[in-house]
Amino acid sequence: MSESLQKKSVLNSWKNVTKNLGSFVKGNKFKDLPSSLKTKVNKVQKNVNGLVNKDLESIKNKFKAEKKNLESLVDKVINAEIGKAKKFVADQKKEIGKIQKTIEGFIAKSKKTGSVKKATTKKATAKKATPKRKTSKKA
Repeated sequence: MSESLQKKSVLNSWKNVTKNLGSFVKGNKFKDLPSSLKTKVNKVQKNVNGLVNKDLESIKNKFKAEKKNLESLVDKVINAEIGKAKKFVADQKKEIGKIQKTIEGFIAKSKKTGSVKKATTKKATAKKATPKRKTSKKA
């Protein structure tokens, strides 16, 4: 008999659920459902947008700060490299100046010795006129 009591209780509860569902449908509460759902969705959307915008602003601020840091770092590195390049060019100018002085010294020495050689060679190259010999043909 306990099975029949259980069946009856299940059937009674099913009947109660169908009655409640029928009364709910008859009460036209479905008409209010879309508008209440729409207002709830709008509230949730506003909350989500507010959170996203706050996060977006913080990300923008972090990005700007990182940009400034990166720019300052790049400026420091570039200025350091420019300084090194200027120092290198100055050192090379000094070396070129030393080499130029050395070359000018060699040129000055060669001009002095070259002018003496030219003078001596002119004297040595002066030839005496030699009489021409007559050549005879042999027959």
